[in-house]
Amino acid sequence: MKPVLNIAPIEIPDAAIRAGLFAYHPDTGHNLLAQLRSQHRGTHAVARRGDCIVCLPRTQNLPPIGDSQQEFPLRENLSLVAALLRETLIDHFHSLRRPVISHRPITFLGINDLLKEALPAGLTAPSWLALLPRYELDVRLFFFSNQKPFLGIALDSRTRRRVTGSADELTAAGINLQGFYVGQMHPDDDPRLEPWFELFGRVSSVHGGDLHLDDTREGTSSLKMQECYVEPSSHNFSNLLDQIFTQRAEAVREALFQKAATRRVGPAKLLELRRVVGYLQKQTLEVSHGVILAVGALLEGNSLPSFETAPKPVYVFDPTGAKTDTWSDRGLQNCGPYSQQTFSKNRPRIAVVCQASAKGRVEQFLHKFFNGQRHPKKNLGPFDNGFIGKYRLDGVSPKFFLTDNATADAYLRAAQQAISEEERWDLALVQIQKDFRDLEGASNPYLITKNAFLTHQTPVQEFTLETASLWDGQLAYALNNMALATYSKLGGTPWLLRCDRTISHELVIGIGSAEVGEGRLGNRERVVGFTTVFSGDGDYRIANRSQAVPYERYEEELLATLKATVESVSHDMNWQDGDHVRLVFHAFKPFRDAEANAVKNLMNGLRRYDVDFAFVEISQYHPYLIFDEGQNGVTDFDTKRTKGAYAPERGQMLKLSKFEVLIVLTGPRDVKRPEDGLPSPVLLRLHRESTFTDTTYLARQVYAFANHSWKSFFPGSLPVTVQYSELIAGLLGKLGGLPNWNPDVLWGRIGRSRWFL
Repeated sequence: MKPVLNIAPIEIPDAAIRAGLFAYHPDTGHNLLAQLRSQHRGTHAVARRGDCIVCLPRTQNLPPIGDSQQEFPLRENLSLVAALLRETLIDHFHSLRRPVISHRPITFLGINDLLKEALPAGLTAPSWLALLPRYELDVRLFFFSNQKPFLGIALDSRTRRRVTGSADELTAAGINLQGFYVGQMHPDDDPRLEPWFELFGRVSSVHGGDLHLDDTREGTSSLKMQECYVEPSSHNFSNLLDQIFTQRAEAVREALFQKAATRRVGPAKLLELRRVVGYLQKQTLEVSHGVILAVGALLEGNSLPSFETAPKPVYVFDPTGAKTDTWSDRGLQNCGPYSQQTFSKNRPRIAVVCQASAKGRVEQFLHKFFNGQRHPKKNLGPFDNGFIGKYRLDGVSPKFFLTDNATADAYLRAAQQAISEEERWDLALVQIQKDFRDLEGASNPYLITKNAFLTHQTPVQEFTLETASLWDGQLAYALNNMALATYSKLGGTPWLLRCDRTISHELVIGIGSAEVGEGRLGNRERVVGFTTVFSGDGDYRIANRSQAVPYERYEEELLATLKATVESVSHDMNWQDGDHVRLVFHAFKPFRDAEANAVKNLMNGLRRYDVDFAFVEISQYHPYLIFDEGQNGVTDFDTKRTKGAYAPERGQMLKLSKFEVLIVLTGPRDVKRPEDGLPSPVLLRLHRESTFTDTTYLARQVYAFANHSWKSFFPGSLPVTVQYSELIAGLLGKLGGLPNWNPDVLWGRIGRSRWFL
């Protein structure tokens, strides 16, 4: 491995700077900080430091400001140097007339319009529409393990859509704005920064010079056209391409996608970041009179902490632990599923809902699903024995219920016919069309059907005719994944993980939340919390959700949900007083205070056990990139082109500090397409109040759980604790748009199943 990190260290001279101090009071400090920054912009960098506001002079011969003065050695006050460097860099790019759109991280735009460069010959784009390079310079302190803290810049390059014409300009150009989300531009407090966009709503109609809105902020039903701008979202941008280029829009979209994709691949991205570093190294970064900082090269090789490779998880296929494998699919083929001796639905009753016009093709597809699909290029394919053989079933008992057409009403009638049968179904298999996924609420046949079956405690597995038309090799893998999810929905356990047996009980709990409301801007004042609970060996124990409540009651409701969940699991697992219990919490988003407080209160209620806990934030949003210049990439099966160049292998871990670990969960083989470019690692951040602090153990556990999904055999980019919570949140959000959806059905037997896979 030849690792490179996207961090350029800053060399700081052995010097000091004299600065003014103001007291920072909790009630007034925020306003004072903003006032000082506005008043002294250009002459001082103003930063908060604990209970003080520090005003650092950037030029000479300035009169002293502040209640007192203090000398600050630069190498001992890195956060103050960071404030000076940020101001200097923003001034620099602003002077070059580069649009600066934020200061933390410093984000500015390039001048090369990728849209105009990508346009086929003979086409031109309006001046108000562009796709520009976007550069991020995150000036921050780094606390690497076993190293002194240092100041550096984490760099990244992306793209940004620009729609700079006002709504009346777009209308004059012939653009129909109905369905577009729009808002207004507001000047930033810092005049060097671009105006910022505030979203107001979606255009329902245009009358004269007024835009009438739906899905809008409270109190806003219309806006003046000349005051509005289109949100530069991917959906709006694509709509604009359709209206501007009409029949050639798809060609423009593809050319633009390929143009942007060339910037995302590992070698091109690293070359671009080194080019930016090289440019910065040529500049005189005088952050204060006589204080010049130098930018070093990107960290690589011996300048980095050592990497560790997470061990491959060991999958267990029987309760004795004797049947194991390091490859889940191979182990399942050879050993059968973990629960085969106790599984009670060995001939499941299956309701098949499909369109009458597709019944013949569905019968062929399901024959392959139940009995097997050989891979034409492999002696032993992944699905030669089918669902029945691979999962050691006695057979299946399917019955068809046909829809007259592809409407939601027709699907509902077929589902109701199935439900009216006296005997309960174990599973519903529903044939859908790919375009159903673009339909919302009651117009979506799949959602209507899923709701009907869930109400009667029956899990649902969908499939498309597009899947049925795949060539035999691809079809074998698609059926293999479908069978895994189906067996799990039936209540089966495909495998477990070998785990640490030195403690009595270990639970790994995923915590998630979702706002409840209509549209993007409607009433979203309620929040619902989710918990997914696994034992340390990866056994899925239960998923639970709180009631949808106002934000002020979220902490109370989440605590009640956590307590009920842990009480249920502790009863099922027969916890005894004094048992050593470890609770590991995974959260995808930064912990809300309410969530942290709910966990602390939960700990207080478990004093009868010997409990330690770890609170781990699993973040995909951070400034770090890892390149491996020794990785040439792998050949993509479909396109025969290289993908994943410079992407580190899956399982590489870099310990940044006592509380932070970077881990690679998407390696070169996991990149889906060559155009997807360099994948980002995941940052694990341990909450400082955790009582279990072995970050190496916790990172390895995250890696194991990212290889443990019962939805697909493919490795995941997130652990199942988080992935399952996200799946639940997504489905509940869609089902919540149905007029007759009752979330209380999940308090029944179906709620303890893997209905969401």
